[in-house]
Amino acid sequence: MTIRPEECRERIDGDLNGDCAFDAYETCLFTGQRQSVCDCLEDGGTLEECREKSGCNELIASSNDPEFMAIMMELNTKSTTVNKEVGYIQKEDTTTDSGYGYDYVEEENINDQMNITIPYPTILKGFFHTHDDEVKHSPVFSIDDLYFIFALFNPTFNADGTCYLNNMYNIDEDFTMVLITAHGTKLALKFNSNGREQLRQFGEKYFGDWHLNLSDLVNIGAQIETDRKRIKKKFDEIIDKELTIDKQKKKFAKFLDKLDFGMSLYQANDDFTQWEKINESGEPIPCN
Repeated sequence: MTIRPEECRERIDGDLNGDCAFDAYETCLFTGQRQSVCDCLEDGGTLEECREKSGCNELIASSNDPEFMAIMMELNTKSTTVNKEVGYIQKEDTTTDSGYGYDYVEEENINDQMNITIPYPTILKGFFHTHDDEVKHSPVFSIDDLYFIFALFNPTFNADGTCYLNNMYNIDEDFTMVLITAHGTKLALKFNSNGREQLRQFGEKYFGDWHLNLSDLVNIGAQIETDRKRIKKKFDEIIDKELTIDKQKKKFAKFLDKLDFGMSLYQANDDFTQWEKINESGEPIPCN
């Protein structure tokens, strides 16, 4: 039984230990910081340090989860043996030991993209997928992959072009996007601090017409500079497919930073036990 001080008779919202005061850990959680940041603070780190390390810490924790590791190895095998894109949806599931559940998805036809239906209510924690074709697919995330992340937030565009993220899947900043390719790359994207707002602004600027069918305008020969054309042109200019795989990874990391996408790039070793953050200069910084 906890005996509270005489002056402390009513529990304050967010006061976990009932002492009528906020310590650094409770303040961190109450202000909406991600769990890995608050755990790091409790271990003595500063807020700035812990925010910087949050992506690394979450990926390291994932590598200690046997189910996550089994899925990574399965996708690694299928990236070179299955002639279509495959993947897993990661969702919150409080009935499992890890706290996560997984749904397997794949292309219905070899030349189609994956059509994914996620029922409501689902708390989405990650999406992991493959690029199976070394010629057709990139060794890094494609611009379509980036749009997929944005679309998961169920954006609404107003008449004036402003965008609102409905976030029906309650995606938090600990969301993880993983890509495993036939080229041998093993990559992840993690949100930066304030990353979801950066993503919203990026989508507002570059993804405004991606949900529209503009084929009729194209068919009659209309010359229109669509959002899709603009961002694909920028993407292709920065990430030249003729570059080596290492240079494409560096260029992709720089693209994320230069255009303020709101996420950072990470890469794993062959067995997913070691992670590195590829910083805005394209240099790998070990997580472990």
